Amino acid sequence: LRKPLTRALLYTELARLLPPETAAPPATAAALLLTAALDMETAPADASRWGELAGWLREQEEIWLALSKSMGVRETEAFARELIAAAERAACPPLHEYGRKLLAEVQAFDIQAQEQTMKAFPELLSGIERLAAEVNA
Repeated sequence: LRKPLTRALLYTELARLLPPETAAPPATAAALLLTAALDMETAPADASRWGELAGWLREQEEIWLALSKSMGVRETEAFARELIAAAERAACPPLHEYGRKLLAEVQAFDIQAQEQTMKAFPELLSGIERLAAEVNA
């Protein structure tokens, strides 16, 4: 590694040198939302709380943007845990799965997967807003 050493460079090199985990391909945010929304008629009470959740997620966009650039491990892990807690409060399976997935990637130092998951955040947020609007309409 060359100096100056950044976290992003270190993680990129570690990801290149360490063998990838053998796991199922990561689901996209859209796929997570579709799975959770397949039977919206059975969960309108849960999805009715998603509007408030979406507002809170909008407030997190600045944090998400900074983390997308820095990929700081501790900060991203804390962000993922906050998303999981918010998902549990709002009974939002797509957000819970997204947070769980992001947390697992951070803990496994899977930088490439983590970057892809972070990129899916706006899509996930839009989907949650869209489903909340449909249920609350």
